[in-house]
Amino acid sequence: MSRSLFVSKTFWLNVLTASVEVTGALSGIIPPGALTLVLAGLNVAIRLVTKGPVHVLTQAGGSDDAGT
Repeated sequence: MSRSLFVSKTFWLNVLTASVEVTGALSGIIPPGALTLVLAGLNVAIRLVTKGPVHVLTQAGGSDDAGT
């Protein structure tokens, strides 16, 4: 069974990282490109502990399985 995208650790990690990058909150502290490497490593780590898929929208009736 899939979970909502909004409870995905990967989704929120990427939103947080994009926000930091856009605002420049860590400029001067972290060298350019380092945030990309950190994000890549964290995404791999989260993928290893993820147990199931996520969904953005559910179909009518609450089932994500089309045709079953």
